[in-house]
Amino acid sequence: MSGSGHPAVVKITLYRLLNTTIILGVGTAKFALGMQGHSISPTILDWVLGSLYLVVTYWIGFLEDVRPPVWPWFFFEDYVTPRARRWLSLAVEAVRSKWEDMKKWRRLLLRVGGPAVVLLIVFFPYFLFSLDLSPIVPMPSS
Repeated sequence: MSGSGHPAVVKITLYRLLNTTIILGVGTAKFALGMQGHSISPTILDWVLGSLYLVVTYWIGFLEDVRPPVWPWFFFEDYVTPRARRWLSLAVEAVRSKWEDMKKWRRLLLRVGGPAVVLLIVFFPYFLFSLDLSPIVPMPSS
């Protein structure tokens, strides 16, 4: 909630959508290439383009605070419809209620069995990584 008692609303602007899309696109491409067996270690091109993108978006981001608005269609217009905003608020409320449930479970687990929780935390990754995922995830052939 904001100071006025109204829920804080984050605008989904074209600038924010573009940033999110570029970051997710690059990350997804690197993941897909890695799954195909290509090297995904950072290259000079990654460093140069990543640094350039970071600097450009950093400085362009200051235009969000300029009054009167510069490029209002890019920085200020909210592209989320009222119906989508209602669904987003329902999703946020569901996550909040689940978070409260998780806090209750955490308190119960810590009260009832601290050692059991530690064993679960220690052995769950071992169990997870010992699963044979080859039928699900195709491995690159050498």
